[in-house]
Amino acid sequence: MLIEPTEWSPPDGSSSLAALRVTHADTILVVVPERGGKLVSLVHKQESMEWLWLNPYLPWRTPSLGDSYVQRHDLGGWDECFPTVAPTVVNGVRWPDHGDLWWRPWQAEIRGDTLWMGVEGAGYRFERLLQGTRTGMQLSYSVTNLTSESFPYLWCAHPLFHMGPAMLIEVAGRPDLRLGNDSALGAMGEVHRWPTIKGRTLQQAGKPSGLAAKLFLAVETGEVLLSRPDHPFALALQWPIEKLPFLGLWLNEEGWSGAGTPNYCNLGIEPSNGAPDDLAIAYRDWKCAGMLAPGGSDSWWLHLAFVEER
Repeated sequence: MLIEPTEWSPPDGSSSLAALRVTHADTILVVVPERGGKLVSLVHKQESMEWLWLNPYLPWRTPSLGDSYVQRHDLGGWDECFPTVAPTVVNGVRWPDHGDLWWRPWQAEIRGDTLWMGVEGAGYRFERLLQGTRTGMQLSYSVTNLTSESFPYLWCAHPLFHMGPAMLIEVAGRPDLRLGNDSALGAMGEVHRWPTIKGRTLQQAGKPSGLAAKLFLAVETGEVLLSRPDHPFALALQWPIEKLPFLGLWLNEEGWSGAGTPNYCNLGIEPSNGAPDDLAIAYRDWKCAGMLAPGGSDSWWLHLAFVEER
C-alpha cells in the first residue's frame, strides 16, 4: 500500500487542504485529517470513477463546535459518526449533530504501509487504521472510554455515494427494517421487511422521486454490494455482524437538503452498532446502543473492495 502526502482542492475552489493519498490494488483513497478524518475521494483505478458524492452547493468552511452540520458542513464524502448521529443529550452530556468527530482535526501518522489516524474528545479516544488487504482495503477502528463512568455510544460509517442513473443495493435475505424518520414510506419506528415498502422496491435507488428516508436493516450477513448497470465493477462493503448488527440506509432522491439549497440525490450506506440515529432513543427506547465500561474499549472493522460483476 502506497501512502503519499498531497494537497486536495475542495470543489468550491477554496484553498487546498493537506491530504493523504492512499493507493492499493485497484483503489485510490484521499483523506483529509484536519476535517475530521474525512475521506473525500474513493476511486476505482481501472474506471477512474468517483464513488463518493460531494455537495456542489456548500462552501468548505473551517468547522468548529457549535456549527450546524447540515447547514454548514454537510459536504459529502465519508465521515465517522460517534457517539451519536443525531444531536442529543445523554447523561447530561450534549452531543452535536452527526457526532463529535467531524469538526475536530485528527492526528495522522504513516506507519510503514499503514495509515494511523486518531482523535481525543470529551471522555473518549477514537482511532482508525487504514491497511491494505489481498482484495481491497480495511478500516480498523477502536474506541476507548477515558472516564470513570459507563459510556453509551453509537457508531456508524457515514459515506455518501453518487446515486448515478440507478443504483442497485444488494443485501442478503429479507431482513426486518425499521424506519428511522417520518417519510413517504411511513412513520418513524414502523417495522417492514426488506426490500419492498408500499409497492416500492428499495433495492433500486436513484430516480429523483422526492423521497428522503432513513432505514435500519437488522442484516442477516455483514455485507452490502453496490452496483450500477452502466459500470462493470461493484463496490463490496463487509463488516463483523456480531459487532455491527445494523445497516443504515439513507435514500435521498432529491427529497432533502438541510441547508436551504436545491435538493439533491445521494445514498448513505452506514454499517452501525445501533439504531436509530439519536443515541438517547437508541440507548433508552430501542435498546440498541453500545456501552463502554469505565476505562473500557471496543474495536471493529470495515472492509471495502471492488468486484467485477458477472
